[in-house]
Amino acid sequence: MSRKEIHVNEANQRFDRFLRKYFKPEPEVTLADIYSRIRKGAIKVNGKKKPENYKLVVGDIVEFTEEKLTLKQPFMAHAEKQVKKHNISINDLKKQILYEDDHRIFWDKPDGIVIHPGNFHLNDITLNDFLETYVNWSRKQEGKDPSEMGQTFKPSFWFRLDKDTSGIIVGAKDYEALQYLNKIIRERDVKKQYLAVVLGKAPDHLVIDKPLFKWFNATYERAQTFVNEEKWLPSKSEFECIATKEDPHLGDISLLLVTIHTGRMHQIRVHLASENLPIIGDIMYGDGNINQLAYKKHKISRQLLHSFGYGFYDCFSQKNLYIETSIPQDIKKLFPEIRKVESRLLSKQSKKK
Repeated sequence: MSRKEIHVNEANQRFDRFLRKYFKPEPEVTLADIYSRIRKGAIKVNGKKKPENYKLVVGDIVEFTEEKLTLKQPFMAHAEKQVKKHNISINDLKKQILYEDDHRIFWDKPDGIVIHPGNFHLNDITLNDFLETYVNWSRKQEGKDPSEMGQTFKPSFWFRLDKDTSGIIVGAKDYEALQYLNKIIRERDVKKQYLAVVLGKAPDHLVIDKPLFKWFNATYERAQTFVNEEKWLPSKSEFECIATKEDPHLGDISLLLVTIHTGRMHQIRVHLASENLPIIGDIMYGDGNINQLAYKKHKISRQLLHSFGYGFYDCFSQKNLYIETSIPQDIKKLFPEIRKVESRLLSKQSKKK
């Protein structure tokens, strides 16, 4: 019989969800196997049979009356990725950290990297790999054992950014922090602001309150979002024009400060495209001809969307926390008068705080 003690980062979750995470590295163990073992009492808690919705607490002992299944041979992709993870530079990771405390990290995400692996990035190094590597290294520097975080908890990011979107993303270093931000995101008690460069002359202020619907697009082989009045979720974005200029190749372009009041997939990109203000470089919702010109004339190879600021009330320090990052170089390229833009941006921010 094998035993697993529940630590703080594994507590306060359902018994079945814990087991799904516990067996995740072992694809031979199916969901049907897990629920069958729960029903038969082949996996117990503190020596007793428990229902699948039992909430685990610190100190609980999960007992497996059958030995866990293990992979006979690891996947080659997994082995290759472990080599890549081993070569991650801690010094490079430190340069991407904007703020850190005992519970979370504000990370300055570069464009071109995914948050977690997907169908098209199974063997890629992800931002989650960066976060896990850094947190494990930090714990070792403090004389702590990284395994004490719990087998089913890994440091993770609270929300997603698209591969080609740069800027602030917040990572949880423990389960308590992860639970807290999930709660305030559900309650929409966070401040999320972005910068976007769009085609066209934008108005000084614009609020877009259009419902969105997510659907699988067979052409792109991935999910896509649409404005839809029938099958929909309420979605609201607010835009302030920071600067407008006439580019000799692209025509009128505008730099927008975006505040999102809901967090739907591709919300900013879809809302702006619906107002004929597509984000430059956006291959899914933007203008293909303009995107080609932007690459040819300005070497812009991604959507110009940047997570600029993120804030919330911090339950641990009992203070309001708001962190900003700098404007990336590819956006600065299109706005040579960037000092004036930054001054106006900072002025708008100071009035709001």
